Amino acid sequence: MSGTSCVRRGELVSAGPTFPLNPKQPKRGRIIQKLWRPLQHFASRDAKGLVSVSAVGNGEDVAASALPLDASTAEDARTVGVQLPVETWWEIIDCLQQDWSALLVCTIVCQAWHVRAQAHLPKGNGHAVGLLSRQDVILLSQCSRARALHTRAVHVYGDRHTGSLAHLGTFAAMLSGKLHRLEELQILDCTWKTAALKETILLRRLSEFTSIRTLRLQNVILPSATTIANLLRALPDLRSLKCASVSTTKKQYGDAAILDALLRPLMDLQRLDLDCPDGDDIIHLFASTTLAQYARTAVIAVYTRPDRKGTRTTNDQRLIHRLTSISQLSITFHDT
Repeated sequence: MSGTSCVRRGELVSAGPTFPLNPKQPKRGRIIQKLWRPLQHFASRDAKGLVSVSAVGNGEDVAASALPLDASTAEDARTVGVQLPVETWWEIIDCLQQDWSALLVCTIVCQAWHVRAQAHLPKGNGHAVGLLSRQDVILLSQCSRARALHTRAVHVYGDRHTGSLAHLGTFAAMLSGKLHRLEELQILDCTWKTAALKETILLRRLSEFTSIRTLRLQNVILPSATTIANLLRALPDLRSLKCASVSTTKKQYGDAAILDALLRPLMDLQRLDLDCPDGDDIIHLFASTTLAQYARTAVIAVYTRPDRKGTRTTNDQRLIHRLTSISQLSITFHDT
């Protein structure tokens, strides 16, 4: 096989082959180079002890170095040339499922690669896109320019090290008007910092995602309960709100009349889930306004130990009395 080298048992393998870039298909050559490292883990093994692999497609041969095999193989191993099966390339493409820019290139190589790569690219039917950094947002934006995105759910996670949510603002700025089928937004494991997010601009951009029906906040630290009210104002077509382990850095019990005047003509929440052990001010927000008035379904976690002012139980009771349109109510009690 042209351009193929062999390696006997015990010899070292070079870092990898050098694939010549076809000037007519520069992207293809680069992507094959990128795929070489995971290929080392999936190449077929021959009983004689050596394997040489060659990727062949559309009349273009790309040779790869041979790979050493188990120490138990025969001393007189000989080089055997094989064509790499498409299933092996699928295994390699699976390793790139977080690299959307590489997957987009894979979709134009051949039909077999196209189908496999498409399975990992953002799409609808419940497939959620997870965003952990600004780079993830940029990749999603690039994806949206290359193809029509039918993503129905986006999960925005805080930075792994700092918990920062600054890339939520980047997401709102770069993807507004591009995700027409987005129905669910989840914000998870983060600290909401107003200055870093430029909250006024963020909320204005979020208001352009008019298809969002579900908002979920989980393990989020907010500046105050008013941030939730602002989010609800930015998403007037919201139908379901879920808050789990949401807390605030500053307990504020705002003027209920002012909040009600801002929110009442806009909101029609039909489902409300609240499970916030340290969120009495959040409970107060819903107990003091008409936000929960139209909810048909509610799941409320009640934490029975009162705080120093003894207001937690009172706010829980007031909230339950606010549920005047309820058809299904679930209450769980927790001792803290």
